[in-house]
Amino acid sequence: MAMEIYVISDNKPTSISTWQRAIDLEGFDLQLSTETPFDSLEGFLPVLSGGQMTGFECDHWAIDDVIGTYPDMDFGRAWRCVLAFRWIGDLAEMHAAWMAAAAYAQAVDGILFDPQEGKIFTPRQTVDAVHQIEHDMPRMQEAMHEIMRRLTPKT
Repeated sequence: MAMEIYVISDNKPTSISTWQRAIDLEGFDLQLSTETPFDSLEGFLPVLSGGQMTGFECDHWAIDDVIGTYPDMDFGRAWRCVLAFRWIGDLAEMHAAWMAAAAYAQAVDGILFDPQEGKIFTPRQTVDAVHQIEHDMPRMQEAMHEIMRRLTPKT
């Protein structure tokens, strides 16, 4: 099952290196791939997180598509830009996507919308959410291992 979050803003950085500087300023252990120019992002974006290769899908979306998909959501005001982050049930991808999105939201003074939670986060709240994910990761990993253990046939 794919999960998504969106950073909604009025502007966007001019390059991956500008976004990377925002990640570095937050102190996140995340290195974005620079192979694709920022304006051309579409699909899987490889990253190095905690010394491990992972990644997430990252796409520029039209603001009207997000607003139209969630008509009951109050986004606070009119916005101009959306950067979508998507991953599939992998905890490393989720963590990387949230770090990248949190730094991005800070850099563009935007908001983060989590449609699974039906919640909007301020830039500061996105950073706090990343720290909560980091705190919860060992417990989430253990729960995933337990699920996999139960699903593995015994021979």
